[in-house]
Amino acid sequence: MRRFGGIAFLGVLCAVLLGVASLPAHAGLNLGNLSDEWVEQQAEAPIKYFYYLMKEGSVAAEFRAVEEKVAIKINPQGYLKLVQQNSLKTAFANYAPGDTAEATVAGQKAARHDFTFTIDSGAKLKGRVYCFLKGQEGYTALFVGLEDFFDRLEPDFEAVVNGMTLGDAVVPSGVFAASPTPVPAKPTTAPLPKPSLGLPVAPTKAPAPTEAPKPEPTAAPTPAPTSAPAASGDLPDLKPEASGDAKPGKALVLPEDKSTFWSPETRQYEDPMARSVVTLPETIELKEEILPDEVIFKGPDASEIRLLFPVTEKDLANRLEEQTKEWKDHGSSPISGALAGSITLCSKTETVRMVRLLAHYKDIQTLIAVTLAAADYDKAKPWIQKLFADVKKK
Repeated sequence: MRRFGGIAFLGVLCAVLLGVASLPAHAGLNLGNLSDEWVEQQAEAPIKYFYYLMKEGSVAAEFRAVEEKVAIKINPQGYLKLVQQNSLKTAFANYAPGDTAEATVAGQKAARHDFTFTIDSGAKLKGRVYCFLKGQEGYTALFVGLEDFFDRLEPDFEAVVNGMTLGDAVVPSGVFAASPTPVPAKPTTAPLPKPSLGLPVAPTKAPAPTEAPKPEPTAAPTPAPTSAPAASGDLPDLKPEASGDAKPGKALVLPEDKSTFWSPETRQYEDPMARSVVTLPETIELKEEILPDEVIFKGPDASEIRLLFPVTEKDLANRLEEQTKEWKDHGSSPISGALAGSITLCSKTETVRMVRLLAHYKDIQTLIAVTLAAADYDKAKPWIQKLFADVKKK
């Protein structure tokens, strides 16, 4: 029988293991009774628990649990998206996402996500992360092991997850700065060294807007207008339909959880990162929220209004490219309003011909996408123009 890889395979784990310690009752995340194969290691905030799983005298896997303040209301899927964006994609070489599913951890709804990555030795590892919340406390539990042995280790991982409980959560002070507004707080502790298997230890909160990296010159996919720009405040004209319009995209799913950034009374939606405020048309219905950076409304004239709040300017460029990919460009025009920006018009044919207008506000990293039937475009122009012009800086 093939032996577990452990240190011989990974070549990255510390050979000196700390002694096993009993786990007293804690506020926040607690672990149940772990088997003797789980050997505790020294953990530093925001990592609360750090264990090696020993099999046949070697380290077969790592387990780490992080708890942190979450200064915005968010569901597990949105929290996982933050973890992916700010930790998994940056900390793990050749990160490749796998299956994502709903789960329950410590009595709370959770998002479970599998992925693979590689380390310097060339070995391919697999990770499984659970993201869940209670109040304003966020919890991330991560298991990492060699991909070849991962299936054999799943019962060990599940036993740890099944034993987790939550007390009255108290995240240690100093991990995140307190903030009275739903602005993601900046960490007050210095970044921790990268652990042996690449577990991200930096807080998973989105960075403050002032710290957003500058985009690379080649990263901004600004669509080139195919016709002369329209006058300021006017929307681009839709060209006659021609062959080549793209096929339809994916359907949308309404999640159960909602956040508190939408005010039906004022019809205003606030950017969760406190950079902009968007006033929606009178006939509006909240359809879906994918916090922290996306919300979808059902608008007038059977339209869909999608608000996107990317974390960085590079993310904004990527989201703009996503929204225009496989759509036919019909030109652009400047936004008439207090904030500078541009409007791009594109179309594609599904069962009927559809149009999409994208208002791009670079200074506040906000993108508004309005999608509706081409037949309704002309009569919808007044409220679309007002929607784009009324965006305010927070």
